[in-house]
Amino acid sequence: MTPLLFNAHTARSFEEDRVPMLRSLAILLAAALLIWGMGRPRAARQSIRRVMRSPLAWAATGLAAASLLAALLSVAPRISFWGAYTRSHGAYLSLAYLAVFLGLVFLVRRPARAEQLVSVILLASVPCVVYALLQHLGWDVTLASRPETAQRVFSTHGNPIFLGAYLIMVAPLTLARLLGRARSVFGRRQPTRREARLLPILRLTGYAALFGLQLLVLGLTQSRGPMLGLCAGLCVFGMLMALLRGHRRAAAAIAAATLAALGCLVILNLWAARHRSAGAIPGLGRLGSMLEPHGSGRARLVYWEGAMQLLKADPARSLLGYGPETTYLVYPRFSPPELAHLEGPEPILDRLHNETLESLVTTGALGAVCALLAFGFFFHQVLRRLGLVAKPCRGAGFWCLVLGGGAAGFCGPWVAEGSFRLSGLGLPLGMVAGMVSYLTALAIWPRASAQGGSPATSVGDRELLLIGLLSAVVAHFVEIQFGIAIVATRLLWWTYLAVVVSMRLWPKSSGQAAPDRPPSEPATTGAPARPAAWTPAAVCTGLAMIVLVFSLFRPALGWTRQMPVLAVVLGSTFLAGMAMAVGRGRGKRRRLRSFATATAALVLLFSVVYVPWSGWRPASAVKLVDWVTQQSHATSLLYGAVLLLVLLPAGRAARRRLRGPWRPWGKAAVGLCLLAAAGAAIVPSNLNVSRADCFARQARFYRQAKQYKPAALLYAEASRLQPRQDHYLASRALCLTAQARSLGRSGPTRDLFQQATDLLGRAIGLSGRDFRHYRALARTHHLESLLSEGTAERAACVRRAEQAYLRALSLAPNHMKMRNEWASLWLDHAEHARAAQILRQALDIDPSWGPTRVLLAKVHAARGDTAEALAELDRATATDTAEPETWWEKARVLAELDRLAPAVAAADRAVKADPRNAAYRRTLAELYLRSGKDDLARVELVTAIRLAAPSERPDLIKALAELEKQHPPR
Repeated sequence: MTPLLFNAHTARSFEEDRVPMLRSLAILLAAALLIWGMGRPRAARQSIRRVMRSPLAWAATGLAAASLLAALLSVAPRISFWGAYTRSHGAYLSLAYLAVFLGLVFLVRRPARAEQLVSVILLASVPCVVYALLQHLGWDVTLASRPETAQRVFSTHGNPIFLGAYLIMVAPLTLARLLGRARSVFGRRQPTRREARLLPILRLTGYAALFGLQLLVLGLTQSRGPMLGLCAGLCVFGMLMALLRGHRRAAAAIAAATLAALGCLVILNLWAARHRSAGAIPGLGRLGSMLEPHGSGRARLVYWEGAMQLLKADPARSLLGYGPETTYLVYPRFSPPELAHLEGPEPILDRLHNETLESLVTTGALGAVCALLAFGFFFHQVLRRLGLVAKPCRGAGFWCLVLGGGAAGFCGPWVAEGSFRLSGLGLPLGMVAGMVSYLTALAIWPRASAQGGSPATSVGDRELLLIGLLSAVVAHFVEIQFGIAIVATRLLWWTYLAVVVSMRLWPKSSGQAAPDRPPSEPATTGAPARPAAWTPAAVCTGLAMIVLVFSLFRPALGWTRQMPVLAVVLGSTFLAGMAMAVGRGRGKRRRLRSFATATAALVLLFSVVYVPWSGWRPASAVKLVDWVTQQSHATSLLYGAVLLLVLLPAGRAARRRLRGPWRPWGKAAVGLCLLAAAGAAIVPSNLNVSRADCFARQARFYRQAKQYKPAALLYAEASRLQPRQDHYLASRALCLTAQARSLGRSGPTRDLFQQATDLLGRAIGLSGRDFRHYRALARTHHLESLLSEGTAERAACVRRAEQAYLRALSLAPNHMKMRNEWASLWLDHAEHARAAQILRQALDIDPSWGPTRVLLAKVHAARGDTAEALAELDRATATDTAEPETWWEKARVLAELDRLAPAVAAADRAVKADPRNAAYRRTLAELYLRSGKDDLARVELVTAIRLAAPSERPDLIKALAELEKQHPPR
């Protein structure tokens, strides 16, 4: 369900709405574990003792404990525990992962349940890949407004990289299931009944189609990190299959081929970077531009350079970490100026795009070691269960190679270039290389071969499951060193961890998962369809379809436009669920009828309530807050449906299996108390998070429409639901400031400025290390100084703005745009010397930042120094990387100096660099008009009207009308 959920009713929609839902389910799971433990204390104690003998269980516990400890010692404990507004990956979520891990460990106690869990994981991937294909074909109307769908698909994940990261953790399991079904089709005698012959072939075809679609969609994402991760995972998959089947030469050949392919990729990228023709390499796509000088590859290197400076600044924090979710608070102080050239003037500084460095910064060396050991123990335990690390000497060799590879990867960058900036990448990749080296050694040396069993029978369902899990985790481990670990991939990582640990609880006789029943095996004639055969499939499919209806349906789009997409996505999910519900043995038709009836009833019941609720529009005037409150409760409907569907089967199973000394009423009372406590925790800490963001979304629309008063009112309601969320306080303050700007000196601006200042003070009290709050406070005082009438009052506002800028720059000293705003404060008050001093200090930090030179040219022009102003403008545009905004500003300054010819040329350069910018075209039209080129001015104005936002068109239309009146077309 987590990979499918996105909430169009909220401001953040994708990643941040999955976190509260997952935390809510984890709370219910924790309550269920408590009920089970109290009801069967002896069995619980025995299971816990068996589980805690596994080093993986200790590693998982250590991961959560390290996150919790880092949150307690954090520079911002509240944010570290609950999570920041942007990602929400705090210690609370880590505890939720631990609850999911423990719940799955004690739930997946038999091979059949592990197979069911894998089926559920594959089921969730079906609508993801189908929806991605519809996006690529241009059918999607729900998210069609996002321009990136034309080039790179993102499905229900909101980001192509996130979709690719999710798919590489599912594709190896699909391949493992595909090979298992192929063995069942081609490795047994053919049954006599036609139905029994067709069903395995249909299953095999379905898994083959799903695996092919997953690879196709991964290619459509054009995400390089996930592609590299999948290559590593499939390499391990192929080597393990070859080793277990006794094909040692094939395993060595796979390792050699993978190494050769990576070498060729590196060589081609080096050649393309030298000749600046990465796009000319046919067939490689974005894989051929990994070393581009101005792309995301270079941006990652710059991110990592800043991270090294951050880690060196405080050795104690390098050991214990700054706290989860604090990167955006502590990293801006060390953000290199080059990052603004690569990521824009407002780069997102909340993640480092390398999980190892991210762990070092947030949870310290302790947390990073726990995370790396968790992956290392996972590799070791899976290989041990496959019989490839059966002897102690092999275990020692495995750890020597893995730890030695990690150490070499960590120290190698320092030896090669005298810097540790690539050590966060080299350490984990060195660990993977060490494991691959161990497998290669098994392939090369005959005595180090795998098991002594027959190759034909050495790869069963259990072995395929383990190979798929290991390959998926290797792919994930490689990918997160280039990107960001998201909720869906972290959840799968903890799930796979739980499956491997749960094998300790499997019955001794279940050496491997039970194979499919031979088609010719008789079954009891007329046996009723057992609920266990189709109920899990119906519940899981119903949940998936309910979430898809919630995510994809938009009342404003109408049924006619949405029906094709909804029909295809929901239909494919339903068919995948039917394949899961078929089961084994006879009685398939009865199971399918029961499944179809139950699933359709669940989805229709939710749709009958949700569709009218979300599509309701008031027939008469109602209060804005009341209407948004009603819309926000659409999320409450989803929570209610999901939690009810989860609780009903769980309650039924608990009533049937719970044993203990209590009487039935005692069990019910304790269970109800735990559920009530869970609900009391879910509503304020999870449901209200999403509901508050519903108000923020509507407020954003009003803010974009420049209706600041209702926007501030909605942000106030969001703050009521989440009173300790500083983002809503700051956003409301910005709305009040914008409202004061629109009123000017004629309105009651004093009260608005006072309210905005108070709100920003509260936001600073909640998040005192966030430079954005001080920057917003400085902007507020800056505007207040411009609207103040008294000299003393104006001077006081300037002084307060100066103090706020100094505090903001102490937290983000290399933020060039903020330094320009600080200089503009003094330029607006004709303090030219002070403005020039600030701008020269900024140029000492980054001499190539064009907007700073343009602003300095304005200062020189205001002082009457035309020659120096023109010299600064020439320096601003002397580089090939000059931004369109720099050319635009240069055109405006030249126009103020009555240098029309060069002003037109500069504005034309800005338009050519960004042809869809209406403001640039309007400036060019005004310059054409001043130069007497009426026809060219008319063309630019018409184009600007077509490109402008609806709120900007009236002014442009008025300007065009005046042009037509003064200079009629000839």
